[in-house]
This record gives sequence, structure tokens and C-alpha cells, in this order.
Amino acid sequence: MTKMKKAFSMIELIFVIVILGILASVAVPKLAEEKAKGTVFEKVAEVGADIRSEIDEQSAKSKQRTFSESEMKEVIAQKEQYKQEMLKATHLLEVEKNKLFECQANIPIKSVEFSDTYSTGTGY
Repeated sequence: MTKMKKAFSMIELIFVIVILGILASVAVPKLAEEKAKGTVFEKVAEVGADIRSEIDEQSAKSKQRTFSESEMKEVIAQKEQYKQEMLKATHLLEVEKNKLFECQANIPIKSVEFSDTYSTGTGY
């Protein structure tokens, strides 16, 4: 009967060290790259938070502002003009859609008739 091994051989240990070295040489640059990305994203988040707070401040200021009667009339007039333009565009789309359906209705559909030579296979 052969004696059981109780330890790793030197070659096995060297292989493990080589494999760990290869993994480390791949992982360390990726880790540094991800750390740099994290720093960039952190700065972007800070800038975004600053922008959000500035927008909130401006929004709060604009809510406190009162509009004059002439400004309100101007806004209402612009709204009505936009509404009229949307109605015109909707009408034009309906007209074009109807024209398209009329054109499609006038297109004759050709029926395909098969002769006996094709169906029986004697034509070839």
C-alpha cells in the first residue's frame, strides 16, 4: 500500500502563486479604474445636488413672485394661440389620413390565378 500525501508539493505551490499573480495583475488595474470612476461619479452627484438645490431655490422664489394682469393676459393669449395651432394640425392630419384611405380604397387588388400546368407540375 502506498503512503498518503500529507502536504502540497513545491510545484503545486508555485502554480498557485503564479495563478494568484496573474489574477492580481488583471484585478488591480480594474480596481484602480473602478475607484477613479467612483470618484468621478461622486463629483457628478455633488454637482447634481448643487444644481437641484439651486433649482429648488429659484422655484421657491418664482412661487413668491406675483404676475401683473398684462403678463397673465399674455400667457393666456399664448395658450389660446397654441391651442388653435394644435387644432389646425389635428385637422390637417385627419384630412391626410382620409386621403390615404381613399387612395388605398381605389387601388385594385389583383387576384392570382394558378393554371393547371403549375399545380400539376407538367409545365417544366
